[in-house]
Amino acid sequence: MIKTIEYADGSKYVGEIINEMKNGQGTLTGYGISEGLTYEGEWKNDKLHGQGTYAFANVETYVGEFKNGVIDGHGTLTQYAGYRYNGRGPDIKVKGSVYDGEFKDSVSHGQGTCTYDDGSQEEGIFENGIYIGK
Repeated sequence: MIKTIEYADGSKYVGEIINEMKNGQGTLTGYGISEGLTYEGEWKNDKLHGQGTYAFANVETYVGEFKNGVIDGHGTLTQYAGYRYNGRGPDIKVKGSVYDGEFKDSVSHGQGTCTYDDGSQEEGIFENGIYIGK
């Protein structure tokens, strides 16, 4: 059954509801404290699961597979110029880059290609977000 649910935080879900949970195809917009956030795709037991598109304002877009609420499987992560991750760990996804490959637990993991805004590429194996080599 297709339903529209509006949440107290201003977010909205339009899609399939089975057993009072998001299951099947649906779109969630502006959820949490992050306006401009959109997910359109498959759901399982209220979690992002299967093929989908996750977009965050003018910062990044991920198109690919999700498992139990996190990026997992093959997909493409595009980050727009001017945005950069900060914090611990490697930063293989610098401004203007596109990563196309496998993910595990929301980080690049497995076979993939990272293309930077200057046209250079790293192609091969990534482990836990770090480029290992061919």
